[in-house]
This record gives sequence, structure tokens and C-alpha cells, in this order.
Amino acid sequence: MILNKLSALVLAVVVPSTMILTACSSTPRGLDHKATRPVAQIEVEKQNAQVELFSQEVSAMVVGESRVFAQSPLGDSVTVTALPFYTSGLGEECRKAQAQYSETSTLFTVCKTENGTWRYIAPLILGEGL
Repeated sequence: MILNKLSALVLAVVVPSTMILTACSSTPRGLDHKATRPVAQIEVEKQNAQVELFSQEVSAMVVGESRVFAQSPLGDSVTVTALPFYTSGLGEECRKAQAQYSETSTLFTVCKTENGTWRYIAPLILGEGL
């Protein structure tokens, strides 16, 4: 009787634990993962020349530099502060920046495209900043 209970306990605990550990060992681990572009590319909307120029100027700013833009995709008289560059999940060189306008602060991004131009990426929620 005790042997049957012990066998049942082993089957109930050891077998599932072994299966879980075996499955975990075959999954890819953190730093070994290489970012790749999605198979289905989303067509990026062409930006007008003014927005492209704004993106280029933001990308050329020194980290921590603030500058007032008379016109921007976020509106007129916007103070932009450049934040550090980073590499996006798609491998693009990008920069976050903080915009201050009419008592609102928000973050936006500019990213370098494959052809070397910079594109503006609007904030998902206006007014959500640091």
C-alpha cells in the first residue's frame, strides 16, 4: 500500500517537473536572440518635406539640447529636448525627444530609414511625457 502511494506521488510530481524542465531547456535565451524584420512589411506613410526636415533637425541635436521649433508635427512654438539614441527592435537607429507646448509635455521618436532619411513617429498618446 505504501509503495503504491509512493509510486503515485512520484508520477504526480516528478514526471510533470521533468517535462517542464525539458521544454524550458529548448527555448531560446535572452542575449542570443537576434532581431529580425517582420516578414510582412508595413508600408510607411510618406512624410511631407517639412516633417522630414523636422526629423532630420531633431536627429542632429546634441543630447540634452533644447530648441524651439516655430513649426512641428506637434504644432507651432514647440520646445524640443533631444534624448539619447537607441536601437529599435527592428534594428533602426532611433532617438526619443521630449516636446513641450502649451503646458503639455509628450515624448516622440525619430528613426533613420533604410535610405538614410529620418522619419517622425508620433506619440501614441499626446500629453504623456516624462
